[in-house]
Amino acid sequence: MSTSPARIEANRANAQNSTGPRSPEGKQRSASNSLRHGLTAKTPLLPAEDPQAYQDFCQTYLAGLQPQGALEEHLARTLADTQWRLERCRHIEQSILDGEPGPAQIDSLNKFSLYEHRLSRVFQTTLKQFLELKSARKLQEEKDLKDAAKILKLFLSEKKQWDPAQDGFVFSIAQVETWLRRHEHVEAADQARMMRFNRQFFAHGNAS
Repeated sequence: MSTSPARIEANRANAQNSTGPRSPEGKQRSASNSLRHGLTAKTPLLPAEDPQAYQDFCQTYLAGLQPQGALEEHLARTLADTQWRLERCRHIEQSILDGEPGPAQIDSLNKFSLYEHRLSRVFQTTLKQFLELKSARKLQEEKDLKDAAKILKLFLSEKKQWDPAQDGFVFSIAQVETWLRRHEHVEAADQARMMRFNRQFFAHGNAS
């Protein structure tokens, strides 16, 4: 079924009337909607953003957090994604401020502030969870390394070979040796400092 010339002309007229908002207020509302969806989208990367820049950002961010285990990695990824959105907020705010002043601009800024606050709250909550989880892991690792070092010293004194995995440790023998060596050096430094303090104390006492 062919389309009549009248219908074609009507479609053209409708298309021209549907090219988007033309008034400053309408454009501001349109920009606000676009920006709003950018902040609340399920995926942190928008079609107009550089995927490589996003990947580089996440890799650098995760390298700084140094997560271990599935849960830490999940929380670290959430932090990176949320920070990526927060970085976008600066550009959003500027684009709104560059718009036509008026009620529409105020409404857009209010909406922007609301979404930015939500993102900041997600970031702070996730960061708290991540730091608590990482702190607990570090404490457990320190305890396990201390126990492993005791066993290693025993086996060394008996001139026997020892594999940490035999006792359920996830550390390599090199990691345990490094931990033990570091703590022995710290203890030696503390003893040397105490000996210097004692010499100075007794020297001062004898002089008086």
